Amino acid sequence: MTKSVREILFANSPQNQIATFLTTYPLYRKYKYKFDISKELESPDTLRLTCTRCGPRSVFDYKDKSVLQEIIHIHQPLPAVHHPSKTTREWWETLISIRYHCHVCKFDERFYAISIDRKNKAIWKVGQHPPYSIDISPLLESALGDDTLYYKNALVCMSQSYGLGACAYLRRVIENKMHDILVRLRDSLQAEHADSATLQKIDVALQSNVAADKAKIAAEVCPSYLRPGDTNPFRLFHNELSTGIHIEDEHECMDLATEISATLQHVIIAIAENSQRNDEYLAKLKKVQDRRSKRGKSEG
Repeated sequence: MTKSVREILFANSPQNQIATFLTTYPLYRKYKYKFDISKELESPDTLRLTCTRCGPRSVFDYKDKSVLQEIIHIHQPLPAVHHPSKTTREWWETLISIRYHCHVCKFDERFYAISIDRKNKAIWKVGQHPPYSIDISPLLESALGDDTLYYKNALVCMSQSYGLGACAYLRRVIENKMHDILVRLRDSLQAEHADSATLQKIDVALQSNVAADKAKIAAEVCPSYLRPGDTNPFRLFHNELSTGIHIEDEHECMDLATEISATLQHVIIAIAENSQRNDEYLAKLKKVQDRRSKRGKSEG
């Protein structure tokens, strides 16, 4: 079973957890930590990020940290209105900033503003620069076509931790693209000489106007290259399309939106790349066969 981002975070050291939080979490999405930060947040020494000058997977070194604001929450029982001395300090929040810069060029920087709630053991970003990106790969954009706008709207919602809105946009993308995905899946399976019963099952599903029916059939015929770790992306699509309006809260919907977004990217890109490999192989094979055919004729 594939681990969620949160499960992976808990399996790591505090510094690695903070590194993953800084590099993957959008604004306002709370991360519930289980380590001790009673004194201060232990910033990772380095982060792996994309440098505008040095390229992807560049090492960014810790530069500095500062406390921007301390917010004290006071618990004051009713009698303390007349006896201020009985006022007790219950918990506090801290707003801090952390900066990193590229290890090589020293030019590109990353800035994070983080709120720490020590009572509820939660941290979340309240700002970052450069801002959360909604850029997608040209291959994914080409495959999404007119639905690129819906997909990017989902990413905008995710950047602000609006999980409900993100799920709504992603659901629309799945509904609109499920037919195209199933057609490309059929072409891919046919190129790999799938049995006629499998292809016929897909043909029946393609006649349906219900996206959930298409996703259900796709889950049944899903090829191995789309199932890393024995997962099945189309089961997630089917479950998403089969349920009604989400009853989960924003936080739970953010987890779901993150999973759906990553799965949608995986399916579309994997099918496109597999089709491209098959086309390239068939083109090379045709050239070899043509050369053999010409050689045979010349020798004849």
